[in-house]
Amino acid sequence: MAPTRKSHQRVPGPWLQSLNELVHTAPVSFVAYGIFWAFILIVASPAVGIVLLFVTVLRLCWYAVSGRHATIDTTDKQLAIVVTGCDTGFGFSLAFEMASKGYVVFAGCLNKESMKQYEGHSNIFPLKMDVTKEDEVKNAAVVVNKWINENTTAELTTTSPRLLHALVNNAGIGSGGLIDWLDISVFRKDMEGLVAAGFGSTYHGSKFAAEGFSICLRHEMDAFDIDVITVNPSFHETPLTDKMPQVCKDTWNNLDPKVREEYGEEFFAQAYRIAVDLPADVMWSAKNVVDALVRSLTLVSPPSEYQKRV
Repeated sequence: MAPTRKSHQRVPGPWLQSLNELVHTAPVSFVAYGIFWAFILIVASPAVGIVLLFVTVLRLCWYAVSGRHATIDTTDKQLAIVVTGCDTGFGFSLAFEMASKGYVVFAGCLNKESMKQYEGHSNIFPLKMDVTKEDEVKNAAVVVNKWINENTTAELTTTSPRLLHALVNNAGIGSGGLIDWLDISVFRKDMEGLVAAGFGSTYHGSKFAAEGFSICLRHEMDAFDIDVITVNPSFHETPLTDKMPQVCKDTWNNLDPKVREEYGEEFFAQAYRIAVDLPADVMWSAKNVVDALVRSLTLVSPPSEYQKRV
């Protein structure tokens, strides 16, 4: 007889084991499931609703007296913000919005042509910055450091102190298609862009990676009293989402003919409708995200996370 294997885990006794087996066996399983949720909805839910209403009133009162809605005073200093991905979309709108509020914005652009749209604006300094190229990121850091250490510039003549207020990691790209349709190079390209459904495995995978990284960074920076804030949008009208229909079609058309035959045109049409057409019906304005970004940059005590409701 083989020796009995010892374990440090506390295994439930035979009575609990038998009960667990019983409640996972039909019809007891679905009867127990129904009774459980009936109790939750009929008895527990009203009580939870009352408690939640009470907590909401308390939070509203606390918000009114806590000063969390107060914004940062910029009258005696120059605050700079570095924003990546300012070619179009959220980054483009955020750059102009923050500049209009008196902040100095260093707008990182992937393409040199995009830098021209900021010409003539005294508070916006465009930078050529591909976030996947370390030399361009370091060059951008040199430019920002130089601005901080200079007392005056031709555009801004002042003796007020200059500070780097925030870095907005906005740059990102996205590819469309099922996992089976995408080459590993596509995953690598999207992941290296540091940007958290079907047809968007590379894009959404990188989003989750960025979210996890931000949570870790938040814990590490807490010791230095530096905030790390994440803004998690849903579907919004941007040039990135505008390109998705064509991106998905290109991915399908560039597939090996054998793979397309395995899936069939009918499958692609249905998948395209779910991944592209349906989200287009609930596409929110990009202004919601830009407003959330502005709040995270201007509030004295912003929340650490703006959830997917934006």
